[in-house]
Amino acid sequence: MMQSDASAIGPTLGDSGVQERQHREHYRVVLWAALAVLGGAFLWILSPFWGWLTLAAWFAAAVRPMMGRLGAAVGGRSRAAAALTVLLFVLVVLPVVGVVVSIAADADTLVRSLLEGGSGGELLRSLVVAPPPGEVSAPETSLPDLVEQHGARALELVSAVAGSVGALAVGLFVFFAAAYSLLADGPRAYAWIEGLAPATRANVDRMSAAFFETGRGLFIGAGMTGLVQATIATITYYALGLPRALVLGLLTFLSSSIPGFGTALIWLPLAIGLALSDRLTAGIVLAVIGTIFVSGIDSVVRPFFVRWGKLDLHPFVTLVSMFGALVLVGPWGIVLGPLVARLALEVVRIAQAEHAL
Repeated sequence: MMQSDASAIGPTLGDSGVQERQHREHYRVVLWAALAVLGGAFLWILSPFWGWLTLAAWFAAAVRPMMGRLGAAVGGRSRAAAALTVLLFVLVVLPVVGVVVSIAADADTLVRSLLEGGSGGELLRSLVVAPPPGEVSAPETSLPDLVEQHGARALELVSAVAGSVGALAVGLFVFFAAAYSLLADGPRAYAWIEGLAPATRANVDRMSAAFFETGRGLFIGAGMTGLVQATIATITYYALGLPRALVLGLLTFLSSSIPGFGTALIWLPLAIGLALSDRLTAGIVLAVIGTIFVSGIDSVVRPFFVRWGKLDLHPFVTLVSMFGALVLVGPWGIVLGPLVARLALEVVRIAQAEHAL
């Protein structure tokens, strides 16, 4: 009789344990599904500002060594964060806005010159010869007449410009707010992320190091070298009387990241255009300065900057990832492409170390 009772109770207890385990498994599945959905939704909400947030994180990491002394001098970490954020705005953002406005005006005339320059020698000459003052005439149609004739297109253009300006203003606000928050509360935020991340502390540190290495590599290793080359080239363009020198300097900066040819893609056609425009001496001067002080300085300056900003990616991978991301997401692809490639490389290395691959 006792045995039959025990056999009756035994399966009941066993079934209860199985049901409890199943309940726990279902709970974990629901929890992970909720985490995936809500985490994905949160990242989707932040996606319009991921570029600004990334720049803010890199800026905070770059100036964090100053926080200790500056905080002691001004009376607290929050005040130091505010001072550095305001200093960034005054020294970087305002001059950049002024340069962008000037470049936008020059870029319009450069595009028109290229479209009207024909081909071959005429195209090269259009790069280095400004249109005569007499050819730049005032528009015959007044602004009200222009709006009346092209009302719909004008409204679309104004809406597009207003939307772009508004998006830029919001992006800059997010950048400065994030920069201040990361400078003031950065260590606590990192500790919070480290505690929530589904990975070991060592692997979180490795991913964090790869993230900040990408910023240093892009802005110091590659960006500073290109800035030095573009500065020398722009000064030379001004000295030789080339029109639209700021635009040409910007193009020189962008071309500095192209392996093999680099800045010669810009200054060499300009030198040929000067020679074809009966300015042979100016063309030779530009060719000499371009060879020695613009392209040639790369091998001198780059190792100096690479010591502080080495990006552990092959230059070809960096370039292709930039161009691919540019096609997919637009201008922010210059940052997104190398960042994703570098983080993916670090994940592969972590997986190899964990014997997962």
